[in-house]
Amino acid sequence: MDAYDLLALGALVLGLLPIVHFDLTQTRIPNLANMALAATGLGIHLITAPDWRTLAYDGGRILAVAVVFIGIGWLVTRWRPNARIGAGDIKFLMAATPWVGFVGAFYVFALASGILLAFTLAQAALAPATGDWWRPRPFGPMLCSALVLIFILTRIN
Repeated sequence: MDAYDLLALGALVLGLLPIVHFDLTQTRIPNLANMALAATGLGIHLITAPDWRTLAYDGGRILAVAVVFIGIGWLVTRWRPNARIGAGDIKFLMAATPWVGFVGAFYVFALASGILLAFTLAQAALAPATGDWWRPRPFGPMLCSALVLIFILTRIN
């Protein structure tokens, strides 16, 4: 990881702080925060490869992630009607795509799901009598931590 990657990581973490805050306090991820995250990622790509093809390629990957995750969300709601992938979570994964790529967005989703599962199982083991461990939780903080981890892992030489 070079100095440029460390600066990009700092920008990423600063961009994720409002997303975590809003999702924990209001259980929603604002569109403006997702757009800022995507714009920062696109800007960093344009700095490293200043060409219109970079913008077109990233736009195509963002669109592909949107189509795939909207399809997954549709399948999930058909399989279990009260289970869903929130629209804010899908938009977050779209905004994460310039940072980690098309396949990286799936890694972010899988890792965030694993973090949420571990958190839920730990809470169920520590406080089984309350029955509070099964309630829905904001997924944004898990997505943000997974994005940072995947970003770091893809930059290690």
